[in-house]
Amino acid sequence: MPSKSRRQFLTLSTALGLVPFSPRAGAQTTPAWPARPVRLLVAYPPGGVSDVVARLLAERLQGPLGQPVVIENKAGASGAIAVDAVAKSAPDGYTLVFSAISPLTLSPHLGKLPYDPAHDLAPVVNVMASPVLLLATPGSGLTDFSGLLAQA
Repeated sequence: MPSKSRRQFLTLSTALGLVPFSPRAGAQTTPAWPARPVRLLVAYPPGGVSDVVARLLAERLQGPLGQPVVIENKAGASGAIAVDAVAKSAPDGYTLVFSAISPLTLSPHLGKLPYDPAHDLAPVVNVMASPVLLLATPGSGLTDFSGLLAQA
């Protein structure tokens, strides 16, 4: 007959060996994402197209995520300030940036950046396409690109 201490050791070892198979074991070690509000940095000032679209996106995400999506406008340096803030944030998905593509593609060619677009950021989704127009006053006589070139 095994001694009391040997019996206790075998019982404890068996119990500890079964812990990983417990239905609650995984739930205790991995909290669901997101477990707290998500920050969405907008790389432009409030009131513009990017800000409005980001706010609509944040509103639509709150339901499925079950957490608030908090908008924070960080304008400046053609979006590089907000992009840098996200590049330096914890890699936990709680800080995202809503930005045009220029801080990732154009800005690196204009000067040294505090972040490396190829290594510090990961694209999630292309949210919108925003056309950019060249406009003139009606009295200018410009109605198309050919007319602009002709006046040059």
